[in-house]
Amino acid sequence: MKDWQRRELFLVGVPAVALLLLCAFSIVKAVKATAAQVLAQPETMGPQAGLMTNIAFTADGRTLASASALSSTETEVGLWDVATGQLKRTLQRAKLPIKAMALTPDGKTLATVGNSGLYLWDTQTGHLVREVAPLDAESVAFSPNGQWLATSSKDQTVRLWNAQTRALLWTLARRSNYSWGCSLSFAPNSKTLACVGQVRNVLRDKVRGPEITGGSIEVLDVATHQVLRTLWGQWATAVAFAPDGATIATVSKANVIPGGSSNGGSVRLFDIHTGKMQWAAEYQQDGPFSGLAFSPDGKLLASECSDHRVRLWDAHSGVLQRTLRCLKPNQSDSSPATAPLAFSPDGRFIACRGEHDVRLWDTSQL
Repeated sequence: MKDWQRRELFLVGVPAVALLLLCAFSIVKAVKATAAQVLAQPETMGPQAGLMTNIAFTADGRTLASASALSSTETEVGLWDVATGQLKRTLQRAKLPIKAMALTPDGKTLATVGNSGLYLWDTQTGHLVREVAPLDAESVAFSPNGQWLATSSKDQTVRLWNAQTRALLWTLARRSNYSWGCSLSFAPNSKTLACVGQVRNVLRDKVRGPEITGGSIEVLDVATHQVLRTLWGQWATAVAFAPDGATIATVSKANVIPGGSSNGGSVRLFDIHTGKMQWAAEYQQDGPFSGLAFSPDGKLLASECSDHRVRLWDAHSGVLQRTLRCLKPNQSDSSPATAPLAFSPDGRFIACRGEHDVRLWDTSQL
């Protein structure tokens, strides 16, 4: 090759190589930017018609069930593949509102409650298996060992059922004036059941006049339905046992004057044995916390408030670790009374509701 040819090849080749390097650098930057966006945004499952009202993982973490309100009298329940985000099947459309739902530990049966009663669904076929009882229930929970099914109702009662035979084992009439039923949580050993609801305090503020609303958490012995301990707090809306069973968390709305406004809310952690409060995290938000869940390792406690943000707390210290937005700023702020919130059994994901979808956050990237 002659010298002038070498010089010409050099003049052409250097810009070409530079252009290739520039393109490669741009591609790397684009990939990094995309990765950053993935870190900042959750994966989604959906869309699903209607406002999302409930979500629940199966025990193996492979399937997620979601309920969305199509109208005031009709609900659709979908079963999603967590790995692919694809809809596996839709349960036979329920011509009734679903206020709460729970999956058996083996994931084969889904229990739903609402104004019309307690229903059991086969998750493999999507068909209704049985109407257990015609009661107006607000909450439902299966025990971790799969033996018991608990419900709470507007008639101020908590009921325990045999999950296999569907037989009613006992009914406990609440001593307090619970107006909206209560949230339920079984201890990890399935031997105790915590329930929480609204109760009017008999004491009145002598200066301001109106009575103040408070709340209690009752821990029940499943075998005898005796109250083992009563914890008093603010206007509690949800309760959850920690994975080790030693502590119990509640989310509350601050003192409320009937017909008036609140002054924020709080997340609280109690020692189940002594009844002493371990910590309380106050939050100035006009509206109650309405969702609550522990991570499987017990290190994080997630709560959702009426501002549609999920807050992740250090379960040991009560220090706020991270805040996640469930709904986009331009989306509707309408919300169900209880916000769906759940960790996957392996702790990899935390799921919360979008407007018409389920949002999955990868906890390893938070």
